[in-house]
Amino acid sequence: MFIQTLIEGFMLRFEKNYTVLVVLMFYRYSIFMRAKETRTYKDRSEYLINAVAKRRKKIKQKAVEYKGGRCQICGYSSYMGALEFHHLKPFKKEFGLGLNGLTRSWVRVKKEVDKCILVCSNCHREIHAGLHNTKLHT
Repeated sequence: MFIQTLIEGFMLRFEKNYTVLVVLMFYRYSIFMRAKETRTYKDRSEYLINAVAKRRKKIKQKAVEYKGGRCQICGYSSYMGALEFHHLKPFKKEFGLGLNGLTRSWVRVKKEVDKCILVCSNCHREIHAGLHNTKLHT
């Protein structure tokens, strides 16, 4: 910060001497570029984490709406976070639709969602326990 203030002072003082002005502007630009190059992932990690979380939530909202917005077994629709996707044919599953799967494009997510039914957390556990026949809900 001190160097930038010093350079700006020199620029005001030597504004009629173009050679000095050009050298000072070049020096100021090189400091700016060096500062830009040293930026790391750590500096932007919080922003990137929030941006990815926001996108995942948006994709999940879109997928839930695409499948009707409610559990296809019991009709639950109070909280989107409690709704999950159950693959009807797990052997055809390209990727899971948990949080990691929602980083893909909407086209790929939609293709995968077409292989699933939308169920609430309770019904999903009951499906895996063998209490529900998913063939009735296709």
